[in-house]
Amino acid sequence: MGGYFLWNGGWPLGNYQVNWDSDARAISGARNGRPGALYMAAVSPWFFTQYGPNSWNKNWIYRGDDWMYIKRWEDLYAHRNDVYLVKTVTWNDWYYLIQSYAYKLIPP
Repeated sequence: MGGYFLWNGGWPLGNYQVNWDSDARAISGARNGRPGALYMAAVSPWFFTQYGPNSWNKNWIYRGDDWMYIKRWEDLYAHRNDVYLVKTVTWNDWYYLIQSYAYKLIPP
């Protein structure tokens, strides 16, 4: 399966609301020259990391307020024809390899 995952697509990277713009750019770029490339979108309720200087030495938090999680799911649902999979990004995805996916956003 050929496709694309935008890690930073699940939250805003600045002081603004989460929106579909970065996803639209990612989808366009992924399909440029690769028709039919699948897109896996990111969603995250809250995302942070805290490691001391004796290990990874990184401390940051991605914004997760203003009903962002709900807004993100609304955007994904509105663009469900462009999204093949949704990955729920959690703080332990890479270290413990715990991951969650949603497939086929179908209306109730």
